[in-house]
Amino acid sequence: MLTLHQLERNQHTLLVELERGHANLVSILAQNLSQIINQKQMVELLVAKWLDQPQPSLLEEINQLLYQRHAFNRLALYDRDGNQRYQSSVSQRPVIDQNLLDQCLSPPENGEEEKVVIVPLNSSGFHWQLPLLFPVRINQQPQAVMLLELDLGHLVNLFQQLNLGQTGKLFLLTQEGRELVGFESGGLVQGKNRNFASYLSKEHQEGQVTVRNYSAARGFHLSYKKISAFPLLIAVTQDLDEILAGDRQQQRHTIALLSVLTLMALIAAGLLLRFIHNSQRYLETLQQLNEQNQKAAHELERQRQHAEQVASFDALTGLYNRRLFVTLAEKNLQQARRNGRVYAVLFMDLDRFKQINDTFGHAVGDQLLKSVAHRLNHCTREGDVVARFGGDEFVLLLTAMADEDNLIEVAHKIIDDLSHPYEDLATVSLQSTPSLGIAIYPGDGETIEALMRNADAAMYQSKRAGRGRATFFDSRFNASRLEPAARQTLGSSLSAALASQQLRIFYQPVVRASDQRAVGLEALLRWRHPVHGLLHAEGFLPEAQKAGLLAELDQWLLKQVCRHLWEWRTNSVKPLPVSVNLSRSFLDTPQCLEFIRALQQEYGILAPDLVIEVSEADFIQSAGDPLHHHLAALHQQGLAIDLDQYRGRLSLIEHPAHNDLLRRIKLDGELVRQLRSYPHESAAIASALSSARPLHRPIDAVAVESSDQLASLKMMGCDHIQGHAIARPINEKEIINYLASLPRTPDS
Repeated sequence: MLTLHQLERNQHTLLVELERGHANLVSILAQNLSQIINQKQMVELLVAKWLDQPQPSLLEEINQLLYQRHAFNRLALYDRDGNQRYQSSVSQRPVIDQNLLDQCLSPPENGEEEKVVIVPLNSSGFHWQLPLLFPVRINQQPQAVMLLELDLGHLVNLFQQLNLGQTGKLFLLTQEGRELVGFESGGLVQGKNRNFASYLSKEHQEGQVTVRNYSAARGFHLSYKKISAFPLLIAVTQDLDEILAGDRQQQRHTIALLSVLTLMALIAAGLLLRFIHNSQRYLETLQQLNEQNQKAAHELERQRQHAEQVASFDALTGLYNRRLFVTLAEKNLQQARRNGRVYAVLFMDLDRFKQINDTFGHAVGDQLLKSVAHRLNHCTREGDVVARFGGDEFVLLLTAMADEDNLIEVAHKIIDDLSHPYEDLATVSLQSTPSLGIAIYPGDGETIEALMRNADAAMYQSKRAGRGRATFFDSRFNASRLEPAARQTLGSSLSAALASQQLRIFYQPVVRASDQRAVGLEALLRWRHPVHGLLHAEGFLPEAQKAGLLAELDQWLLKQVCRHLWEWRTNSVKPLPVSVNLSRSFLDTPQCLEFIRALQQEYGILAPDLVIEVSEADFIQSAGDPLHHHLAALHQQGLAIDLDQYRGRLSLIEHPAHNDLLRRIKLDGELVRQLRSYPHESAAIASALSSARPLHRPIDAVAVESSDQLASLKMMGCDHIQGHAIARPINEKEIINYLASLPRTPDS
């Protein structure tokens, strides 16, 4: 009888410890899920602002927020009548029942802090998203409903390290106990539609952890907790057979020993000692399981804190990153509108940093960046905002300055402090000067994006003026650097530039938007003018056209590109396809076909290695012209034809065979450049994309200068990306090293 009583106590102790561990686990999971779902508050604020004042820029901010957050995959917005106002993805068009909308818009029940309605899933398929409806309030009144899809794959990653034994399961339940999704053995399970309503007590309505211990007739042990402020429960179950397997086996063994004890009293003492020893080992095993669960809970909390740190701070220097800088700067600009003090954005770049990196290595470069960040923190005030955007780019927001004279003093102090030699590096002593660009609020811009863009332009002016100095933004920086009189002399000196080898070729990589793998290069023409410095093609091609030199420039460019392709293969470097933009002046000539064919034979150029680009304006007007016939002949030779500077006018072409010549369509760079400056231009890009998609050709975005533009264009469906946000143009001496360093895939 004493032994049986001890077995019962052991079983009770086992279940108590299990209840305690499961109670701690569901509490932690409920807190984590509450934090995940509460990410919807940032989306709700932007949606409410958009409903109050519809602006395309707010939609871009909403899409960017969804892109950065991993908890929710998609957003759809409905008014009170069930009409869809907006959705972030065109791949799905859900229809929400009016009853669900009315339920979401109704006042919270049972003391709920937040109103959320769960959209029923279609049981016929497998779902990785859980649609949730939330009311959108304006002036404390629900005005619309937003649908957010909770990413169940994110939850799988969250739960996969938990150890619940072979029969342990996690469930996400409705408040009434209906199963939404289940997680078994670290994976997602759907379609069983189990109902736990009969097993739930009323305690979860008060937010307490409820643990139910069922007998063998019920078959399992259940612990659950309500997710704070939402009508959802997180539940953990484990079969009693697994929980009590060891205990029951021990019980059967002990009963057998008791039968023997009635006949063999001398053996009873030894068997009792063995039983006590086994009980101690069993309790130690239980303690180990509890410690493992606690470690898993601590690891979840550590990962959450790490994610917050990575999302807000630069990993190398500890300064704010771009996202947090923009957030803090926008708050400070709101104060600037009220207090009338001087606020300014300083864009800073280290001179000679690339040379330092190449000479002394990245380790020394990283130490230099840390030292620069340390000095910036010491020469700015506590209220100023200092951030690193990447590489050697630092951005500062100077707040509440008395006047612009104070601003100049701070800029000079930064230049002086950062120009002193860096003696604290590991093995070397270095000296690097900063180039500063300054944009003052509100004269140089009323938004943080405009201020950063203009400060960046002023910073490049500092570099051109001699480095190690500060330059205030001037609107003339956005205009051409050359005066009209200087422009008129370019055409007459181009012939001499060709003869004296002043022209240069730069190659800009083109990458896939999906994985940023390089898939091609574009050859860019530059003129290293002895007086005006390095000139882009846009600066001198109009004058070349007036002088009748476009065809000659095209021939020179084609020959240089073919020579480079031959040199790359000679050095055992596999080239990427190179696209060359040719003018109508050259493509209209009868000699263009023979000239290109002769270059291919002379340098052994393979057809896939050379791509011809023609502008949309020339292509539209080429039907029946020699240009169209020449393009068709080049296409028959195996050369690819790309459409450049596309603005959506291709619908004017009615002959299908005309469109079959095209390999890709490249958006006009002016549309992309204005994407962040003028938010309504996103509609122009969307219109251009809409007219291009029926042609079933890949669409390239060029002149992509920022991560914001990159994210927006990827969401709009662009297939390839080209611009400084990915890679700056590479000169002809360094391009071979770039090609040799590329990872290769079967389709690249």
